[in-house]
Amino acid sequence: MINQEYIRYLFDYNGQGSTWRKPLSNRVVVGSIVGDKKHVVIKQVKYRISHIVWLWHYGEPVPKLIDHRDGNRQNNSIDNLREATQSQNMANTRIRIDNTSGHKGISWAARNKKWRVQVNRQIIGFYSTLEEAIAARRTAAERIHGEFVRHA
Repeated sequence: MINQEYIRYLFDYNGQGSTWRKPLSNRVVVGSIVGDKKHVVIKQVKYRISHIVWLWHYGEPVPKLIDHRDGNRQNNSIDNLREATQSQNMANTRIRIDNTSGHKGISWAARNKKWRVQVNRQIIGFYSTLEEAIAARRTAAERIHGEFVRHA
């Protein structure tokens, strides 16, 4: 098990992420960026870089789930990291690539011939215009997800 003291011995924090202070192997260069963008192996255990940054700043306990505010998992700036539940983390995801409406949580319901709005798989309602659907989804998502809401 690693702790804050050991992490600070191994790494420096440069504002964006961590750099090596001490080489753990002959492949590690002092001053280089830690890990393969998402993970680093310490004592034969794989750790997420975001967890290393969190431990470096706050010590233990490291949250089970750390959310990246901007949605960029490679941006491990401490200002971009926050503790989250699975639901909060999912609320902060980007729009799915197979989305056809162009808006998160909104799809065309052919049977009703209206736009269907959903938040957390819960149907909020059906709307005649896309603009009405967007406004309804925005309001519901902000009420349900608060600071974790991502609209696109």
